This record gives sequence, structure tokens and C-alpha cells, in this order.
Amino acid sequence: MKEKSMTYQSILQSAMEEFGAFGYLQGSINRICKQCDIAKGTLYLYFKNKEELYLSCMQECYWQMEQGLSCIVEKCLQQSCLQKKLQAYFDEFLKLLWKNPVYGKLYGTVYFGISEPLLSQVYTIGNNLRQVNKNFLMAAFEGVSIQQNIDKQQAADILLEQCILLMARAHFEKGAHKPLDLAFLQESFRQRLDIFLYGVLENRAIKEVEF
Repeated sequence: MKEKSMTYQSILQSAMEEFGAFGYLQGSINRICKQCDIAKGTLYLYFKNKEELYLSCMQECYWQMEQGLSCIVEKCLQQSCLQKKLQAYFDEFLKLLWKNPVYGKLYGTVYFGISEPLLSQVYTIGNNLRQVNKNFLMAAFEGVSIQQNIDKQQAADILLEQCILLMARAHFEKGAHKPLDLAFLQESFRQRLDIFLYGVLENRAIKEVEF
């Protein structure tokens, strides 16, 4: 059982690196097997097909991110104003992806080059992580007035989408094999956050109000 577990983990790690670097369509089972020094038949003892292997990679990525973010929610909510709360949280979000390049690359490439049915499965796998993010955002927006035509759930979704798109853009501009620049990512998100807040807050001064 121990040997099986080690082989499984080895395959999963190699597959995350492969899919993170090349995406799902260009990711190669042959390269994964070569990296693990196993026969293709051995891989299929653990994973039924390429799709199942990819979904297992995404499940591991989302679970690790969920655990990391759950630990910092309360700390970020203690910040004195809305902008500081949001910036602190997404700084940590980006830092987690930067510290774990494999997860960052997977996270940044998931919406490119996979079929709608597969994307739907990936979306389902990420439900718990999205819930952690949304719970934080809804708590951060508590007591803040926003434009009448935008509800807080929409605002939360837009912010999450911006963070994902930022990672995806950085991944493709830098190249999958190059490390991402954390300071660049955080500053890029600060700019997006500034635009976002000025666009949705009923009163621009609210972002500076401490509560």
C-alpha cells in the first residue's frame, strides 16, 4: 500500500507539472510516464484516462488552496477598511500561488483549451474553494453600500474573475517555465482593485473609512 501511495503521488506531481506547463490538450501522458520512470500501463492502474488524471490534479490544487486561504480569512477581515481587507486577502491568495508554482500554473491555465464538459467538472471540483472566497468577500462587503444595480454576490464574482484572469495572463505572457513575479502580480491586482472600488462604491470616500 505504501508503494502504491508513493507511485500515485509521483504520478500526480509529475502530471501537475506537465499540465501546468503545457495545458490539458498539449499535456503528454508519455512525458508524465517518462518523468516517473514507469510504463504507461502502470499509470492506468491508478488513473482511468488522461481526463481523470487531469481532474485529480485540479482536485489536489483546489484542496491545497482551500486549506491555505481558510487559515487567513479572519486575519484579513480584521483590517480597518474594505480596501485593506480585500488587498490583504488577495495578496495572500497570490502569494499562495506564487509559493506553489505548480498550483499557480494549473490555476492560470484551467480555462484555456479544455472542453465544456471537462470545464464543468473542473468547476464542480472547485466549489469548496469558491465558497471560501465568496464567504470572505461577502463578510468584507458587510455594511458597505454599493450601486443599486450591482449586488454583493456579483461584486464578489467579478473580483474572483479578475484574480483568475490575472494569473492566466501572467502565465501566458511569462511562459509556463518561467517563475511568476509576485510583486508584479500584487501591484497588478492593486490597480484592478482600485478601478473596481471606484466603479462600484456609492461613495468614493467609503474606501478610506475605517470601521
